[in-house]
Amino acid sequence: MKSLQLKDFIVIGTVAKTHGTSGELRLEANQKLKQKEWVMIDFNQKPVPFFMEQCRELLPNEYLVKIRDYNTIESAQDLVGRKIYYYSTKAVKSKKQIDESIIGYTLIDLEKGTIGQLEEMVEMPGQILFQTTYQFKEILIPAVNEFIDEIDHEKQTIYLKLPEGLI
Repeated sequence: MKSLQLKDFIVIGTVAKTHGTSGELRLEANQKLKQKEWVMIDFNQKPVPFFMEQCRELLPNEYLVKIRDYNTIESAQDLVGRKIYYYSTKAVKSKKQIDESIIGYTLIDLEKGTIGQLEEMVEMPGQILFQTTYQFKEILIPAVNEFIDEIDHEKQTIYLKLPEGLI
């Protein structure tokens, strides 16, 4: 069985502080977190798995979570300041994850440069389209993996490889 190593993970945030008296924590994360999901928390440069029993988004990139078996403010305090990790295969998948959290990101084509801000995601039968304004015109870009080079959540930027003539 392969042991967990730090090189197999990417940092997605930190445990910011405790909340209340029942062991809840405020997490700051650059990835979307979901209830009933495992996260890895740093202990002596080792990723240790923790199960989130409850997870609620307070603000974009800020979550209130309840970790299994951490039921007091004292026990939860041990996690404050620690890094949060996701396994890298999950993180690689999320680099092109498309959901409403990317609205407002800057769209940059690798050939044309900055196109504009992602204003809205338009759902059409069978596909999603990015809506933006480019040179005072509203344009729609198919949100397909072939056109998305990378989504950089830290820089809030979507890098695109658009075919000639799409814009």
